[in-house]
Amino acid sequence: MNRRILPALKFTPKELLFGMVINTKPTDLDQSILPVTETDVELQMAYVGQQRLDGYAAAVTHAIKRKSLFDKSVLERNPGEVIFSKGQLVQVYRNDLDYTFKSERKLLPKWSQPYRVTSRNLNSYKLETTDGAAINGDFSARRLRQFIPREGTKLAEDQKAVEE
Repeated sequence: MNRRILPALKFTPKELLFGMVINTKPTDLDQSILPVTETDVELQMAYVGQQRLDGYAAAVTHAIKRKSLFDKSVLERNPGEVIFSKGQLVQVYRNDLDYTFKSERKLLPKWSQPYRVTSRNLNSYKLETTDGAAINGDFSARRLRQFIPREGTKLAEDQKAVEE
């Protein structure tokens, strides 16, 4: 056990685990030699409980602060929420290629073929191929981007028919 104060908890691990009294004046020698009473034990247990609650509250406050900073940085990078509608064409980012060191990954496309959105669940989407075959799993909106087919292609005509 160390005596380093954890910034997220505002206490040391020793203080929280063993219920060490902090920020109080030391007990007088006359008081410390007396036998411990039931009231003293109850008071110490209440103090330990409150100290742990304070540590928990500090941890929650720290987590909320970190989350708000993360959300702020995400919104600065990509402002607004990206929402895809049913029937819209999207591509899926292949993040499995990010951390592989095989040379063939250099030649593989990072974005998949176009898929069609079938449903939305919060920030995840269910997709199907352009032929109508369902794809297993949900895909996060962070891995999707809109696909706009070239004018005059069969896919563009099919997409216009779906949108109408």
